[in-house]
Amino acid sequence: AMNGDKKAAVDAAGTVAGYRPFRLERWFAKYEFDPKIKHLLCCSDAEALTLKELLSLADDATRQQWDELKLTYTESQGDPALRYEISTLYPHTTTDDIVTAVPEEAILMAFWALLEDGGRVVVMAPHYQSLSETAMARGCQVDFWTGREREGEWIFD
Repeated sequence: AMNGDKKAAVDAAGTVAGYRPFRLERWFAKYEFDPKIKHLLCCSDAEALTLKELLSLADDATRQQWDELKLTYTESQGDPALRYEISTLYPHTTTDDIVTAVPEEAILMAFWALLEDGGRVVVMAPHYQSLSETAMARGCQVDFWTGREREGEWIFD
């Protein structure tokens, strides 16, 4: 929403009412992934590598870590190995000084930016507790959309 309760109007070109077009982004949208363009000299990002190419640069121990990586949550303070590596980059910094964003913080930041006192939020239940608690702390009315289990699957009517 823009300006309180007014909804942002978006035209066919993707321009939001009240904002000048972001011309560089529109240029990238048109040309960046055009297969006819062989060399794009305007980009600020690194040349893309496949995961295989990237991992070929790793030493044996690092490669083993990637080969055995489980895609799951880690400790709420952040992965201890990552926190250690970050701490080695800065003098007089320990792993306890390193703060990483965990899902809880991301939910808090998003809700703080998106929700307003007196707003209404519909939260699926069961859910991660901070989805409702953060909305309530922001002054929102929270309605629960409760699922029911049937034949091993959750059903939301």
